[in-house]
Amino acid sequence: MNLKSPTLPDPEQLRPVLHEEIDRLPVGDLEVLYRVALQLELDNLAEELDEEFHAIRKEGKLENIAELIQAARTAIHPQDFIDQLQNS
Repeated sequence: MNLKSPTLPDPEQLRPVLHEEIDRLPVGDLEVLYRVALQLELDNLAEELDEEFHAIRKEGKLENIAELIQAARTAIHPQDFIDQLQNS
């Protein structure tokens, strides 16, 4: 039994190869493939967000996050802020 990984095509040529493979898949496997693609996208987005938050945190921009959130909420719903002040 040969458990060697198959040789992958050049990355530039991989897209049409994948399309051919998808076309050969049984319909029942397409949902699984779709979920795998979504998970890959989520993983990439999570990594990108993590890197961005790390950079922002490193710059000290998250130190006043509570105040920024309150300012955003006030900008979106100013009446809620006024009501909050009146009830204090």
